[in-house]
Amino acid sequence: MINAIIVAAMLAAGAAASAEESSGAVPAPAPERVGSNEAAAIARSQSGGRVLDVRRATEDGRPCYLVRLLLADGRVRIVVVDAESGKAR
Repeated sequence: MINAIIVAAMLAAGAAASAEESSGAVPAPAPERVGSNEAAAIARSQSGGRVLDVRRATEDGRPCYLVRLLLADGRVRIVVVDAESGKAR
């Protein structure tokens, strides 16, 4: 009797694991190729100025960094750097 219960429990666990695998779970996002320090350097080389802040965000479903720069004339510019390609927008 105990053996039948153990077998039933194992079958139920296997069925649950199989259902979980076929549920269409979203895979984890690819690791970023650009870090926050590199994103700041990319933005600074494009626009000049002093880096005030770097924040992680997503734009159009893609990971990116929002880099706030203080320009020489006192204006603040935000440069978006793609976290996968390193391209500034």
